[in-house]
Amino acid sequence: MRCLLMLVAVVGCVVGSISLTRHFEGGDRTLQASLQIAAASGCSGEVKRLLNQGAQVDLADDMGVTPLMAAAGGGDTYCVSVILDAGAARHRTDPRGWSSCMYAAVNGHGDAIRLLWAAGENVNSPTRDGRTPLMFAAGAGQLDAVVALLECGAKSDVRDMEGESALDYAWRDTEAADVRQAIRAAMEIEATRRATAR
Repeated sequence: MRCLLMLVAVVGCVVGSISLTRHFEGGDRTLQASLQIAAASGCSGEVKRLLNQGAQVDLADDMGVTPLMAAAGGGDTYCVSVILDAGAARHRTDPRGWSSCMYAAVNGHGDAIRLLWAAGENVNSPTRDGRTPLMFAAGAGQLDAVVALLECGAKSDVRDMEGESALDYAWRDTEAADVRQAIRAAMEIEATRRATAR
């Protein structure tokens, strides 16, 4: 049903708003817009169909968002898998420096993070201003994403260009006590590892 509603939305966008299709450079713009929407909505069957029809797996929209980023932000792991299997570049970022992992992190999609990590995405890769996926997840109060990132080796003691850590970001959401607790525990483990390594 979700994919059927998505198809109706895609048809409505294509028929009612040609401007949506102008946001892609190269390729069939309608096909690319449809792929982006299907990826974000987790309609893996529609994603497969559009890729088979020639939609480009790595073509970004005017905001620099690729289908993999859109799927990661939507959180559907099967859709993320379909796009990865189609050869999507795993280490691409948008113009702000956001990776697919960051899109999954800020939206709280731990399973998508685990899948991206297993496919080779770096969970510690920062934006130009030094923010990591863990900082995004912590700032958004996304416990599932924080736990997934820590499981995948995210470093909790990294600081951004403003000198803030993931724990500082977690304080931005006053109701995220569980997130702060998880990050504190990871920081203690990292401190113990460093102390025993000396």
